[in-house]
Amino acid sequence: MKTRFLVIATLVIAGSVVYVRYSRHREPPRISQLTVDRGDISDVASATGTLQPTRTVQIGSQVTGVVTKLYVDFNSIVHEGQLLAEIDRRLPQQDLDSAKAAEEKAEVDLGQDKAVLDNDRTNLARTEELFRRDLMAASDRETAEVQTESDQMKVQQDSSAITIAQAAITQAQLNLDHCRIVSPIDGIVVERDVDEGQTVTSTVAAPTLFILATNLTHLQLMAEIDESEIGKIHEGQDVSFTVDAYPTTTFQGRITVMRLTSNNINNVVTYDTVVAVDNPDLRLRPSMTASLRIESAHVTGALRVPNLALRFKPTTQMFTAFHQTPVDLTSPTGAQVWKVQNARLERVPVRAGLTDGKYTEVRDTNLQPGDAVVAGIFVPPAR
Repeated sequence: MKTRFLVIATLVIAGSVVYVRYSRHREPPRISQLTVDRGDISDVASATGTLQPTRTVQIGSQVTGVVTKLYVDFNSIVHEGQLLAEIDRRLPQQDLDSAKAAEEKAEVDLGQDKAVLDNDRTNLARTEELFRRDLMAASDRETAEVQTESDQMKVQQDSSAITIAQAAITQAQLNLDHCRIVSPIDGIVVERDVDEGQTVTSTVAAPTLFILATNLTHLQLMAEIDESEIGKIHEGQDVSFTVDAYPTTTFQGRITVMRLTSNNINNVVTYDTVVAVDNPDLRLRPSMTASLRIESAHVTGALRVPNLALRFKPTTQMFTAFHQTPVDLTSPTGAQVWKVQNARLERVPVRAGLTDGKYTEVRDTNLQPGDAVVAGIFVPPAR
């Protein structure tokens, strides 16, 4: 009796387990699919850069003094040789007058000493003639010779004094000329660092008064290209870019120089690349930050697959939900997408081509435009 009870109880428990296991309702898998189509694909390198004038010139002062007059300001258009500012001329003028006076004195001294030398040379000749006739002692002749040599040294000193005075005149004249600050180029004033009444000091280094830029209708964009992208870039390549000031406008440029030197900031290596930019309406300004797009390759009318579909890999749970045996996911072509046909997962090998980060060109495949490919599958838990 007891044995019969245990058998019945065991059968009841087993039946309950089977009922619970197979009576659960399982929702069908939820499939996210994307469409294969045809379209253009571009391989684009992105970078950032800063707009700069093609050439800038710092205008400094070579003399120390007070700025007495400014003739230009920010954004002033200037031409080569145009007067930009003046520095107090009084001290350089005094130095020039003093140097000229020193030259005049040295010339007067030279004239006087030459006259003395000529007279003493005459005396020396007379003394030597008397000495040959035994009418003059040897000591008198030696005295006349020493006096003549002394006169010659004075004349040489006077000549040196004149040379020094002339050099001082030249320097003083240069300093006086440098009180007039003139533009060396045609350009525009992009920076002014002095005001009238300010004292500038040039004893250590020439202080900067202005920064001039060449014609701003032509700018250069200094771009920093990541080392992973530099192999796709070459001189002469077209560039498009935007700036924050005009977010809806795309500007164009062309790569003119690719520098070999690199920048390494926080282990990120970039290379400086110069892009020539036309700016006829002067909307672009120096120091604006630009976001660049450089197209290195382009395919028109490519058979495209969304990259999400290429990244999809079914799991064992997904195969089970489709009542399939898991398969080897390795593809002989190296890339694959998946389709759902007749309630089954089917693999479609592809050969991947150009990609733009969102779509990838596919070749050597049975896919057709309009085909649906799997981007993801969610298998609901049983309940």
